[in-house]
This record gives sequence, C-alpha cells and structure tokens, in this order.
Amino acid sequence: MMIADRFSKTPVRALSRAHERSGMVAMVLNVEVDDYDEFKKRFDADPGGRKGIATGHTLSRNVENPNDVFVRTEYASVEDAKKVRQQLLDSGALNSFTLKTPPTIIEVADQATY
Repeated sequence: MMIADRFSKTPVRALSRAHERSGMVAMVLNVEVDDYDEFKKRFDADPGGRKGIATGHTLSRNVENPNDVFVRTEYASVEDAKKVRQQLLDSGALNSFTLKTPPTIIEVADQATY
C-alpha cells in the first residue's frame, strides 16, 4: 500500500504489521517480596528455566519500597517467552510472592535514548 508523505509529493511505502515489529520481546512481571535477598536467591536458582532460553534479564526495585521488585527477561522470539512463562507458572515459584503484575509478554513499541 502506498501513502503520500504530507511534506512531499513522493509516495511512501506503508509498513505492514509484520514489518513494524521491533524484534525485541520480553516478559515482565512485578512482585512484592518479604525479603529481596531471599527472592534473589530463588530467582538465581532459575525455577522457570529462563537461563537456557532468555537472552538477558533486568531486576529493578522501587526506590520507595525495595521489596517491590520488577523483573524483565528478554527473548529472541515470542514463542521462547511464552515457553518460559508457562514453565515459570507451572513451577509454582511465584506462589510465595504477592503477584502485582502477572508474567506478561511484551514487545517494544517505541524506544529512544536521550
């Protein structure tokens, strides 16, 4: 499909939905823990099997409540992320924490560095 760029008369090719995907897939979740150090030990034990599939992770803590933990794991594909999410849910590893946001598969829609 062709669309006209509003600043020129040159047609611009519109991207299909498949071409708009960034390729950056992650799983995010937010938990409230009683003891961050204990949570970190369990996370490092890898009950969901992410280490063999994920490409990386980020753990973040709320500056006003360090027991409010945000987890982001990154994957090469949606399928990989879904596999780890299911393994994590099946493992029961999240049952001992207050789950504020369940494991959610996301893709980057927009990103900028300033």
